Amino acid sequence: MDTATQYMIHHKRHNKGFTLLELLVATVLLSLVMSTIYTLFHTTVGTWRGVEERFTPYPDARNTLGIIQREYENFVWPVAHLMEGRQNEVTLFVVSEPMDVGKAEGRHVMRVRYYISNRKLMREEALVEMALPVKPPEGRELARERIRIGRRNAFLLADNVRSFQIGYIWVPYPDERDVEYPPEWMEEIMVHTHRERWGLPQGLEIQLTLFDPKEQADDQVFLTRIATRGDSNRMRYSDLMEMLGGAR
Repeated sequence: MDTATQYMIHHKRHNKGFTLLELLVATVLLSLVMSTIYTLFHTTVGTWRGVEERFTPYPDARNTLGIIQREYENFVWPVAHLMEGRQNEVTLFVVSEPMDVGKAEGRHVMRVRYYISNRKLMREEALVEMALPVKPPEGRELARERIRIGRRNAFLLADNVRSFQIGYIWVPYPDERDVEYPPEWMEEIMVHTHRERWGLPQGLEIQLTLFDPKEQADDQVFLTRIATRGDSNRMRYSDLMEMLGGAR
């Protein structure tokens, strides 16, 4: 028998299949690999869920304060006298895009109201359906019948809200001023009430406090100031104090 024939017979004997020992070894190795993969996958999923469930208030706060700032900066100036608010809510007439995309497209004159309800910060919007009334002369009533708005829709801006506080900032002029010298510095006055007819203040201070529903983290406080663009209702100190009265 020549060498080539012997090689072919030997090759065929060794290609009959795997032995039982080889199968056992392969099974054990495969089990170890699958166990490692499962453990890694389980750990990754657990970490991902932990991150998802963690108290992360920053996106809600950033988006909420950004929306309020953008809409306040787009206030409808001819009807600034219609702005009114309290410590935990404010009503504005703005030019903005509705959150209810099925209602209208593009920018519209709307009445928006920010308020707290059941630990949630809500934004209520309604389209203005006719021309708004101008500021009446002193002693005349406001033509409220001309404030016509459409159906109201409320949208959630932030959940788990501990508090939502608004400060209305006024910076008065000095009662007397020498035009030859720069005006003296006047301390700002902050109140937590804004009444109709007052016009726009020089700015807003908004403090939003969010809490962890699982009580695994401390409350997070976010504070921002929004300066009024354009001409605000700047008044002399004595006139301003008379207007504000006991509104603190």
